[in-house]
Amino acid sequence: MLKNNVLIFAENVVLPKGEVREGPFYVVIKSGIITKISKAESTLSTVSQCDRCDAVACHLLAPGFVDIHNHGL
Repeated sequence: MLKNNVLIFAENVVLPKGEVREGPFYVVIKSGIITKISKAESTLSTVSQCDRCDAVACHLLAPGFVDIHNHGL
């Protein structure tokens, strides 16, 4: 079993240089670091190996994006 790993399912991902790729994708996070982004059908065996599988219903996964806006003061 892959310890301290999280698997996220995403419809689309934003790559480091801003390129948007259409999926679906599985994104493997190991100890807080993205280690693999791959097409969903090529990573199905990884699902059973992870500690957690976050079934995130996200349309767009943008690693590192922080939304710092607020509503009211």
